[in-house]
Amino acid sequence: MNRYCLVVFKNTIGAIKGEQKLKEDNLDIEVMPTPSVITGSCGICIRFNENILINVKESIENNQLEINGLYIKNEEGFSRL
Repeated sequence: MNRYCLVVFKNTIGAIKGEQKLKEDNLDIEVMPTPSVITGSCGICIRFNENILINVKESIENNQLEINGLYIKNEEGFSRL
């Protein structure tokens, strides 16, 4: 099974800003609808491979992005990081 991570945001504006900043940092990301099992966030999130998790965390911190959480998809579903 392919493991991947998600960054979820509080609102759409935050998600758009996050996409912009992560791409400016040359990170391989993809915008996708937020899975329905992840509640309390906006309707879009950013998906990325687990192997760049540290880089994504650094970019979030350096760009002062306001996120609602980081998740990893595994065999059991989504787990909050």
